[in-house]
Amino acid sequence: MLVETVLLGDTDFGSGIFRLRVSEAHLIEDGRITAPVRGATLVGRADRVLRDVDMVGASKPRFMALTCGKLGQFPLLVSVGQPTVRVARMAVQP
Repeated sequence: MLVETVLLGDTDFGSGIFRLRVSEAHLIEDGRITAPVRGATLVGRADRVLRDVDMVGASKPRFMALTCGKLGQFPLLVSVGQPTVRVARMAVQP
């Protein structure tokens, strides 16, 4: 699955488990981008997902401005960005 945009998410800081609600994604079949994916949630543990990154693209990082509600500090303005990465294994929930 090619994830373009994440809408929101949460993290359990004790376990490192996170959930990211995907707002824009597509399936990749036979090496080609195909059907849109709707309503998917990515679930994982940060250390395992980082271990399973097996490719990093040469593209320039895309940055997004978001708000965070960590520890009751909502709205805390944050930004995130990274180049395209491939994660070999990750749970996707409908």
